[in-house]
Amino acid sequence: MRLANCTMHNQSEYLAAYAALGYEVLPEPLLREVAGPEDALSAAREAVDIAKAVGAQGILLGGRTDLCIYVAIEAVCQGLKVFVAETKRERYTEGGKDFFRFNLVGVTPVKLGFVYDGYNGMGVAIPS
Repeated sequence: MRLANCTMHNQSEYLAAYAALGYEVLPEPLLREVAGPEDALSAAREAVDIAKAVGAQGILLGGRTDLCIYVAIEAVCQGLKVFVAETKRERYTEGGKDFFRFNLVGVTPVKLGFVYDGYNGMGVAIPS
C-alpha cells in the first residue's frame, strides 16, 4: 500500500523497513510548520490534496497533535486510510555520547471511517 508522508520528517532512512512491512512510503514530508488553528487546517487540507494527487492509498500520520487531528479527519473524508508508525526507543552510546534512537518496528492502522448522510448532505469521520 502506498502511503503519503503526513509527518514533519523525511522518512528516507526507513524506506526499506516500511517495504519489509508491506508499505511504500513516499519519503518527503507533506506537512509544514503552522501558525494557529486556521493555518493548521489549511496545511492539513493541502497535505491530503497532495496525497491524493500522487496516488497514495493512505497516509502516514505524525507530528503536532492538532495538525494530526485535522489531517486524519480530512484524509478519511477524502477516502484515504490513516496509519501511524510504531517505533521502539533504544539507547545508544557512540563517541562517548549517550542518545536515544527511534527504530521502526511496525505500522498501525488508525480505525477511522467516513459516513455520509445524503439526506442532510453532510459527512463525518467516525471510529470504525
